[in-house]
Amino acid sequence: YLDYKASDNDIVEHLRKLGKVESLIFENVEMRKLMVAYMKADLRIIESYHYEKGISLSCPIAYISAEADQIAPESLCEDWQNETSNHFYLKKISPGHFSIFDHTEVLNNLIESILIKGSISD
Repeated sequence: YLDYKASDNDIVEHLRKLGKVESLIFENVEMRKLMVAYMKADLRIIESYHYEKGISLSCPIAYISAEADQIAPESLCEDWQNETSNHFYLKKISPGHFSIFDHTEVLNNLIESILIKGSISD
């Protein structure tokens, strides 16, 4: 498990394993520092967040889940499903935390369905 107190090298190695981050970013000292700072800030937010149940949303929720994503496992979708009184849509895509970048058409179709058609459809 990676937390915000992890060393810069551990964070860089973690990002390399996730893929989709250009190696040039890690080779440039300034970009590497910036990327590590963003990751530490994200991790700190994740660790300090405390959920409180509120009123369910009346809008549909779309959840895109990458298979075998250890950072955002599919089990999280159950929590989101409980946050709406409307339709819940789960779309599974190929493995990898950043695989959404390989599925821009899926994302575009989903946004079109919601914004133009007013509903979520397959």
